[in-house]
Amino acid sequence: MRIGVVRCRYSDYGGGERYAASLTERLAAAGHSVTIFASEWLARVGGGVTVSKIKSRWWTPAGKAVSFARSASRAICPTSLDVVLALERVPGCQVYRAGDGCHAEWLVRRAAVSNWWRNAAAALRPFHWAMLSLERELFSHPELRFVIVNSLRGRDEILRHYGSYVSDARVRLLRNPIDASRFGRDEECRQRVRLNIGLADRPVVLFVGSGFFRKGLDIVLKAMAFLDNEVELLVAGRGSIPKYRRLAKQLGISDRVHLLGPVEDPAPLYSAADCFCLPAIYEPFGSACLEALAAGLPVVTTRVTGASELIRHGVTGLVLEDNPEPEAVAQALKKTLSLVGQPMFAPAARAAVEGLSWPAQLAEILDILAVARK
Repeated sequence: MRIGVVRCRYSDYGGGERYAASLTERLAAAGHSVTIFASEWLARVGGGVTVSKIKSRWWTPAGKAVSFARSASRAICPTSLDVVLALERVPGCQVYRAGDGCHAEWLVRRAAVSNWWRNAAAALRPFHWAMLSLERELFSHPELRFVIVNSLRGRDEILRHYGSYVSDARVRLLRNPIDASRFGRDEECRQRVRLNIGLADRPVVLFVGSGFFRKGLDIVLKAMAFLDNEVELLVAGRGSIPKYRRLAKQLGISDRVHLLGPVEDPAPLYSAADCFCLPAIYEPFGSACLEALAAGLPVVTTRVTGASELIRHGVTGLVLEDNPEPEAVAQALKKTLSLVGQPMFAPAARAAVEGLSWPAQLAEILDILAVARK
């Protein structure tokens, strides 16, 4: 097939970007012709893949989003492609993968944890209006055949907000894939990473994710203040490092918090950690939870995180109700740290991600694209 894939940009940091790069590479390796529509694509492309650059002419976040969507829509419509898979909110595609979730639901979740003036400011932001408009146009477009979601909760959110446009029969559940072999536990790697970062020989909680507020880093830091001085926190991802360094200092835990910033390959960090924590406010899936399970780590997360559907509560981690208090997160961390070293834990954690391989993902994607083709 001649397949178009739409993603605004690629960088080495971020699950959505890495998914897009891996998918296009595997589609081409399977013998398909792939055209990437992007405003910026820094990943190396091999044979069978071409990049069509989409110009985004505005500087504001709202302007960039709308400009890219409009330009991409025009680019994919007159082409000779058999089918277009969009990983962004771009009207006119035949298949849309909602890996970034539902913006209408994010605004609901955000409002629940913000004060009135922040909510008032958000209601006036052009960016949110632009994203809601693009979502409505995307889901109501006559070209759209299927919507791919990566969690049951994500399916329910889209149907709740846009069910008048999209029927349940057109929504396909396809959870994020993982190369579990990259996340094995390695004692030599564990000691090396701990030495390089300056971690003491203490229990370590790991947080991996970009978009610190949405993924609950504020909550994790406040939870750390309830834990004894023997527990350290390791943080990797994009976000306002100075802001969270100040918060750690205010909480009196700065000597136990290690803010690394973006990390190109987070796999070694899982070897250095003892448990993983992602108490997200809103997270469509959370591939980092899968990576932690593949590494044999217990996971503490919230029910709003899509990957929580794969966690056996009390066995491979703990799933908290949405918007937990920091003290509740601290108690959950104490419990999960007690799971470390139990003989049956690591095999149970790794078993949770079995079947979520890239070959299985590719086969299902191709089945959907074949049915949706023009």
